[in-house]
Amino acid sequence: MSIGKVLIAGGGIGGLCVAQGLQRAGISVEVFERDQSPNARAQGYRFRIDPQGHEALRACLPDELFDLYQRTSNKPSSPPVGAFDHRMNLVYRIPGIPSGAVHTAVNRLTLRQVLLQGLESEIRFGMEVSGVEQDSECVGVRFVNGEMAEGDLLIAADGTNSVLRRTLLPAAEVADLGYVCIYGRTPVDEETLTWMPEALQGGFTPVVGPDASLALAMFRMREHDPRVDAVHDYLMWVLVFAATPLPSSSAELHEMAVLRIRDWHPDLHRLVGMADVPATFPITLRTSRPVEPWPASRVTFLGDSIHTMTPAGGVGANTAMRDAALLTRLLTSADRGELPLLEAISQYECEMREYGFAAVQHSLQSAANLYRAPLRGQP
Repeated sequence: MSIGKVLIAGGGIGGLCVAQGLQRAGISVEVFERDQSPNARAQGYRFRIDPQGHEALRACLPDELFDLYQRTSNKPSSPPVGAFDHRMNLVYRIPGIPSGAVHTAVNRLTLRQVLLQGLESEIRFGMEVSGVEQDSECVGVRFVNGEMAEGDLLIAADGTNSVLRRTLLPAAEVADLGYVCIYGRTPVDEETLTWMPEALQGGFTPVVGPDASLALAMFRMREHDPRVDAVHDYLMWVLVFAATPLPSSSAELHEMAVLRIRDWHPDLHRLVGMADVPATFPITLRTSRPVEPWPASRVTFLGDSIHTMTPAGGVGANTAMRDAALLTRLLTSADRGELPLLEAISQYECEMREYGFAAVQHSLQSAANLYRAPLRGQP
């Protein structure tokens, strides 16, 4: 029996990726996003695309959008040299990337704009989930504005604060790790490159200080395309330190970051000081705890809604896209009558839990290595 409609709660990277994959397979989708627009809040900056994420995009996107993703990704750059201390002394070297492996990065908002192409009539913004109900025939999702939508399946891609996870899987906890991050973006031009340390002009580079860590990475778009916003070259930086009350304004957050590294290498201090101040924003480091298997139903989970992880290791978005590709493949089989819908969901959840929580653990270990301190709340 074919699938009538799949509802997707959440229009982030993972939700849009699975929407693209299902639409490409001829399955009707409807996406509900709580933000009022794609640009309603800070979307983050550069993130690495690993081989799993690259192949997931290839599997889910039509050829022209896969090409658009590649052409608007990061220009080829030298791999990161290693980790440094706050005086820019090399602490350890990072092993080289295997020959032939995908080594690129994307601007998060740009990738989201790519993933929105062709879904304009299938996505509704300003739709915040408030509840869910299901039976053996269909599933219904309720929204804060009083509306309700029904379909054959609901994919919860509504992020770390997922209402659907808290409702249906209350044992799936998310732990606070006791660290906060300040994200910033510093515009880069040819003059900046004349004095910026060469080690910071490539991939993700960690800098470990006495009471904070700084991670930096360049983004330089290969090509500009009228279908997405132009992005000028920038250096992304993330300052990580033990949790403390954070100010609410971008200007105060930026000032806090500058003060935190005032005694660091002058080039680092200068780069953070030159940031685009309104683009500064905070996040709290959190991680999912492993959860026991649950019975398959007409609601399933994808991305941060089930396996939230730290930014360390750069695997969160890639794992969400891997979820999207796997779920697309299995739902396509169900739509063709090759296996029952709930069996497809069960197979997806079994495999997703295994690699998803392995990625959570990898991210935790990467965070512990990078921040050089015990993380509170580790499982």
